[in-house]
Amino acid sequence: MSYALNFVIPQGPTGPIGPMGPKGENGTTGLNAYGGKYSPSNTKINLGISTPAQVPLSNNMPEYNINYSANNGIVIQQTGIYEISYYLSFTVSYDTELQLNIRKNSSNLPFLAMSKSLTAGNNYVFNGSFITELSSSDVITMVLVSTISTTVNLDPNNGASLIIKKIN
Repeated sequence: MSYALNFVIPQGPTGPIGPMGPKGENGTTGLNAYGGKYSPSNTKINLGISTPAQVPLSNNMPEYNINYSANNGIVIQQTGIYEISYYLSFTVSYDTELQLNIRKNSSNLPFLAMSKSLTAGNNYVFNGSFITELSSSDVITMVLVSTISTTVNLDPNNGASLIIKKIN
Protein backbone atom coordinates (compact mmCIF):
# COMPACT_ATOMS: atom_id res chain seq x y z
CA MET A 1 0.00 0.00 0.00
CA SER A 2 1.36 3.45 -0.88
CA TYR A 3 0.24 6.92 0.10
CA ALA A 4 0.78 10.20 -1.69
CA LEU A 5 1.08 13.19 0.56
CA ASN A 6 0.33 16.53 -1.00
CA PHE A 7 1.06 19.62 1.09
CA VAL A 8 2.46 23.16 0.66
CA ILE A 9 4.93 24.83 3.02
CA PRO A 10 3.76 28.37 3.71
CA GLN A 11 6.12 31.12 2.49
CA GLY A 12 6.24 34.75 3.57
CA PRO A 13 7.11 37.86 1.55
CA THR A 14 10.69 38.43 0.25
CA GLY A 15 12.83 40.40 2.70
CA PRO A 16 14.92 43.51 1.95
CA ILE A 17 18.19 43.24 -0.06
CA GLY A 18 21.24 43.02 2.18
CA PRO A 19 24.36 45.23 2.03
CA MET A 20 26.84 44.86 -0.86
CA GLY A 21 29.87 42.66 -0.15
CA PRO A 22 33.52 43.78 -0.52
CA LYS A 23 34.96 44.39 -4.02
CA GLY A 24 36.87 41.42 -5.42
CA GLU A 25 40.34 41.52 -6.97
CA ASN A 26 40.71 42.84 -10.50
CA GLY A 27 41.00 40.13 -13.12
CA THR A 28 43.51 40.13 -15.95
CA THR A 29 42.56 41.77 -19.21
CA GLY A 30 45.05 39.97 -21.46
CA LEU A 31 48.78 39.89 -22.06
CA ASN A 32 50.88 42.71 -20.60
CA ALA A 33 53.28 42.65 -23.56
CA TYR A 34 53.43 40.90 -26.93
CA GLY A 35 54.81 41.27 -30.43
CA GLY A 36 56.42 39.51 -33.31
CA LYS A 37 58.27 39.85 -36.58
CA TYR A 38 58.11 37.76 -39.74
CA SER A 39 59.52 37.35 -43.21
CA PRO A 40 56.95 35.89 -45.60
CA SER A 41 58.80 36.74 -48.79
CA ASN A 42 61.14 34.51 -50.79
CA THR A 43 64.22 35.71 -48.86
CA LYS A 44 67.73 34.37 -49.41
CA ILE A 45 70.30 34.38 -46.59
CA ASN A 46 73.94 33.96 -47.66
CA LEU A 47 75.94 32.22 -44.95
CA GLY A 48 79.71 32.10 -44.62
CA ILE A 49 81.62 29.36 -42.84
CA SER A 50 80.77 29.50 -39.10
CA THR A 51 79.68 33.15 -39.46
CA PRO A 52 76.40 34.00 -37.68
CA ALA A 53 73.80 35.74 -39.86
CA GLN A 54 70.56 37.23 -38.64
CA VAL A 55 67.35 35.94 -40.16
CA PRO A 56 65.75 38.97 -41.83
CA LEU A 57 62.40 39.62 -40.17
CA SER A 58 61.30 42.72 -42.05
CA ASN A 59 57.58 42.73 -41.22
CA ASN A 60 56.15 43.66 -37.83
CA MET A 61 53.16 42.02 -36.16
CA PRO A 62 50.83 43.96 -33.86
CA GLU A 63 52.61 44.82 -30.63
CA TYR A 64 51.91 46.02 -27.12
CA ASN A 65 54.65 47.14 -24.71
CA ILE A 66 57.28 45.81 -27.17
CA ASN A 67 59.47 47.79 -29.60
CA TYR A 68 61.14 46.73 -32.84
CA SER A 69 64.78 47.43 -33.66
CA ALA A 70 66.15 48.23 -37.10
CA ASN A 71 68.28 45.05 -37.02
CA ASN A 72 65.41 42.51 -37.14
CA GLY A 73 65.12 42.42 -33.35
CA ILE A 74 62.36 42.61 -30.79
CA VAL A 75 63.09 44.98 -27.89
CA ILE A 76 61.63 44.13 -24.48
CA GLN A 77 60.13 47.03 -22.49
CA GLN A 78 59.05 45.22 -19.31
CA THR A 79 61.12 42.82 -17.19
CA GLY A 80 59.31 39.51 -16.70
CA ILE A 81 58.78 35.93 -17.81
CA TYR A 82 58.20 35.54 -21.57
CA GLU A 83 57.24 32.80 -23.99
CA ILE A 84 59.28 32.96 -27.20
CA SER A 85 58.08 31.05 -30.28
CA TYR A 86 60.10 30.69 -33.47
CA TYR A 87 59.49 29.21 -36.91
CA LEU A 88 61.78 28.83 -39.94
CA SER A 89 60.86 26.96 -43.16
CA PHE A 90 63.63 26.75 -45.76
CA THR A 91 65.91 24.89 -48.16
CA VAL A 92 69.71 25.11 -48.47
CA SER A 93 71.80 25.29 -51.64
CA TYR A 94 74.56 22.91 -50.38
CA ASP A 95 74.64 20.02 -47.90
CA THR A 96 75.57 21.46 -44.51
CA GLU A 97 75.16 21.33 -40.75
CA LEU A 98 72.96 24.31 -39.88
CA GLN A 99 72.38 25.74 -36.42
CA LEU A 100 69.55 28.08 -35.41
CA ASN A 101 70.04 30.26 -32.34
CA ILE A 102 67.73 32.66 -30.58
CA ARG A 103 69.86 35.46 -29.18
CA LYS A 104 69.42 37.86 -26.31
CA ASN A 105 71.61 40.95 -26.66
CA SER A 106 73.90 39.23 -29.23
CA SER A 107 74.47 36.15 -27.02
CA ASN A 108 72.95 32.76 -27.79
CA LEU A 109 70.42 31.56 -25.26
CA PRO A 110 72.35 28.46 -24.12
CA PHE A 111 69.40 26.08 -23.85
CA LEU A 112 68.12 26.73 -27.34
CA ALA A 113 70.75 25.94 -29.97
CA MET A 114 69.07 23.72 -32.59
CA SER A 115 71.25 21.90 -35.16
CA LYS A 116 70.44 19.70 -38.15
CA SER A 117 72.41 18.00 -40.90
CA LEU A 118 70.78 19.14 -44.13
CA THR A 119 70.73 17.97 -47.74
CA ALA A 120 70.55 20.56 -50.52
CA GLY A 121 67.12 21.12 -52.05
CA ASN A 122 65.07 19.43 -49.31
CA ASN A 123 62.52 21.38 -47.27
CA TYR A 124 63.30 21.79 -43.56
CA VAL A 125 61.58 23.39 -40.59
CA PHE A 126 62.99 24.64 -37.29
CA ASN A 127 60.22 25.50 -34.85
CA GLY A 128 59.48 25.53 -31.16
CA SER A 129 58.81 27.66 -28.13
CA PHE A 130 60.33 28.15 -24.72
CA ILE A 131 59.93 30.24 -21.58
CA THR A 132 62.64 32.50 -20.22
CA GLU A 133 63.17 35.58 -18.09
CA LEU A 134 63.87 38.80 -20.00
CA SER A 135 64.80 42.27 -18.78
CA SER A 136 63.80 45.67 -20.03
CA SER A 137 65.92 46.68 -23.08
CA ASP A 138 66.86 43.08 -23.99
CA VAL A 139 66.93 42.60 -27.78
CA ILE A 140 65.83 39.20 -29.14
CA THR A 141 66.93 38.03 -32.61
CA MET A 142 67.07 34.81 -34.67
CA VAL A 143 70.47 33.77 -36.07
CA LEU A 144 71.74 31.00 -38.39
CA VAL A 145 75.25 29.47 -38.53
CA SER A 146 76.47 26.98 -41.17
CA THR A 147 79.53 24.72 -41.29
CA ILE A 148 80.09 25.67 -44.96
CA SER A 149 79.22 28.60 -47.22
CA THR A 150 75.65 28.11 -48.40
CA THR A 151 72.45 29.97 -49.17
CA VAL A 152 69.33 29.50 -47.08
CA ASN A 153 66.17 30.03 -49.14
CA LEU A 154 63.17 30.86 -46.96
CA ASP A 155 59.83 29.39 -47.94
CA PRO A 156 58.05 32.06 -50.03
CA ASN A 157 54.72 31.53 -48.25
CA ASN A 158 55.75 31.17 -44.62
CA GLY A 159 59.47 31.74 -44.28
CA ALA A 160 60.26 32.83 -40.74
CA SER A 161 58.65 34.26 -37.61
CA LEU A 162 59.63 35.20 -34.08
CA ILE A 163 56.85 35.86 -31.53
CA ILE A 164 57.20 37.02 -27.91
CA LYS A 165 54.49 37.07 -25.21
CA LYS A 166 54.89 38.20 -21.60
CA ILE A 167 53.21 35.60 -19.41
CA ASN A 168 54.18 36.94 -15.94
